[in-house]
Amino acid sequence: MRLDDPARLRAVAATGLVGRDASTRLGPVVRRAAAAADAPMALVSLVGEASQWHPAVVGAVPRELDVARSLCAVAIEREELLVVDDLDADARWSAMAGGGLRAYAGRPLSAPGGELLGTLCVLDVAPHVFGRSTSAALDDLAAWAEAELATAAGGDAGRARADELADLQARLLEATAHELRTPLTAIRAHAELLLDDPDGMSSGARASVEAILANAIGLQRSGDALLDALRRDAAGAEAAIRRRLGLTDR
Repeated sequence: MRLDDPARLRAVAATGLVGRDASTRLGPVVRRAAAAADAPMALVSLVGEASQWHPAVVGAVPRELDVARSLCAVAIEREELLVVDDLDADARWSAMAGGGLRAYAGRPLSAPGGELLGTLCVLDVAPHVFGRSTSAALDDLAAWAEAELATAAGGDAGRARADELADLQARLLEATAHELRTPLTAIRAHAELLLDDPDGMSSGARASVEAILANAIGLQRSGDALLDALRRDAAGAEAAIRRRLGLTDR
């Protein structure tokens, strides 16, 4: 898969994890990968067009790396597990052995749509024979990492949807408040004007206007109480939606 594939780059960005630490979400995956391979370093990479970001790492691994020196990028382009037991022993990879790196095993990670996002990989500063057990562990743990990355991407989409719903609720409540208050305010104002002129109406008419005014005031208070209750319910519903989508801890 081409590193500059637009769909792939959109899928990488959609994880919402580029430039962020995701140790809480992905830390258990990389720790188990390092243990399974008996390697001092492990990471999840998200490979962009020019650089790759490591949202979760074990060991002395930089958080960002130029793609030109990235074995993860090679694994993505090949669309397969890449294993190099000794970088110095193979002319194809010796140029990527900087920073003391000598051994690498990385399994590409896919988005739900099939786009390759990066890799789950283990690394060593000494030659290291990664056997079948390491490959099998990377396959199993990559499925876990892929699920976490998909959840992260879904969380951002869910957050956007929750924000959209909250905005819609707010606008609906404001429109409802306007529709309730405007006629009641007008009725109350006209009733008060009529009552300001004690000689302009009979006692019976005055009693009727006073009843209208009292009812308008009562309706305004009831409407305000109703709107306050709706606002509390809306806030509670938004919080429930965010909890359900797992957006409260990010």
